[in-house]
Amino acid sequence: MNELTVAAGAVDAAPPARRTRHGSDLFNPVLVREATQVAATRFFRALTAIALAGAALAACGALTGNRPDADLALVGDSFFGALQAVFFPLTTLLTPVAVFFSMRAEAAGSTAESLLVTGFRPGAVVRGKLQVVALQYLFWASLFAPLVASAYLLGGVGLADIARFYVDSAALCAALSGVMMVAGAATRGAPIVGALIAILVVLSSAISLFAAGVAVRFGAPTSPPDPKAMLFRILTAATVTGGCALGAAGALTHPFENRATAMRVFLLVALAGFAAALACTGASGNEWSMFALIAAACATPIFVAGATEEEPLSPRVRTLVPRSRAAALLAVPFLPGRGRGLLFALLVIAALTPIANLASDRRDATRAFGVLGYAAVYAALGCLCRGPLGPGRRFDRAARGMVVLIGLLACFFPWAFEGFSPRSWSALHVFNPFFTVPEMEGDLDVALAPWILLALLLAPSARAMASAFEEVANASAARRRREA
Repeated sequence: MNELTVAAGAVDAAPPARRTRHGSDLFNPVLVREATQVAATRFFRALTAIALAGAALAACGALTGNRPDADLALVGDSFFGALQAVFFPLTTLLTPVAVFFSMRAEAAGSTAESLLVTGFRPGAVVRGKLQVVALQYLFWASLFAPLVASAYLLGGVGLADIARFYVDSAALCAALSGVMMVAGAATRGAPIVGALIAILVVLSSAISLFAAGVAVRFGAPTSPPDPKAMLFRILTAATVTGGCALGAAGALTHPFENRATAMRVFLLVALAGFAAALACTGASGNEWSMFALIAAACATPIFVAGATEEEPLSPRVRTLVPRSRAAALLAVPFLPGRGRGLLFALLVIAALTPIANLASDRRDATRAFGVLGYAAVYAALGCLCRGPLGPGRRFDRAARGMVVLIGLLACFFPWAFEGFSPRSWSALHVFNPFFTVPEMEGDLDVALAPWILLALLLAPSARAMASAFEEVANASAARRRREA
């Protein structure tokens, strides 16, 4: 045996080379990439220095803005308020805006195409973005923690006030980051629309920042935090963030994949969680009615998105239809398609209607019924707009844009026609929930207006809902024949 044969045998017998593992391999690759890129930028370093300088100026302002004989508790309270003015913009303005442009770059690039040939899922990309948001918030919170502790030691600020400050800022940061993330994913390839959405969300976050800052700053010395209110803030932020995360993941998903079921199941789980929290805290009938109103208003975008989906099931979704006839029948409202999306909206609204009737105050119940009616109206309008359009995701987006445009025009033109000073409700305002719902109190005709409009819109959509059952039943039968 020559030396070459021996060497070749030794190479064949050698174990395969092991790839060197790093600690970063334990984390989401998107988190590692984003954190590395952000930490390496000069902007982030300059922003950190500016934040520390702002905190130092806040401390100097609190110490010099009071009289020399002022109580330390007053100084601590002023210092805590100044810290909030620096902390809130960092977490509720800059962080969501950064997520918007980061997600927009992911959606506009080749990320969606790369996900088709790798084991990386769209949900992992979205989770990485949310982890970046959490990491940035923890960074700013740890940077300001010694200063917040100083305000606590000075007095005037209790642990409960600090807890409310962190809960409010974290909930606001998570919710606004989720909204900005789904806005960035939905506006790829549309720079003007993306810029407008970014401006609107920044303005809304500034308003929320002002409201939260005023509530914490002026409410802390006199009113103790309400644990029930804090619980519902956390639940609201988790619901908004989770729903937006599913929406952003859907924007990165292949059109043939099922994007509807996860969103609809999440909505039901969120509503059940809120209902359980209300039941555990002993909510009154008016609070249950308000829950139905807020749930219908927040779920309307999900209803419209589901009712504007392409009607036929994709080849991929057909293979996922349950084999059992009963299971396929139960799965109909959770599968994609405009008729099935409208059916899901009607079922959820029908479940919320008895809850709206729990209010002891008839005005609260009337408002809840009105909002429920308009949630169904705009879902039916979306189903009607999607019907004559062709196949493809771009027509889904076109139908949703038509619903938004019709809503804006229906709100604006009646006001312009009446000289921007309407004296009473008229049929011109039937599509305007902001004007019609307040006018429902004491007027049965106005209270029935959205439900009459819903009946008129459902008549042309009845065929789509009927074909929704037929298509799922045919897909289930085809799967049984194929697997027999």
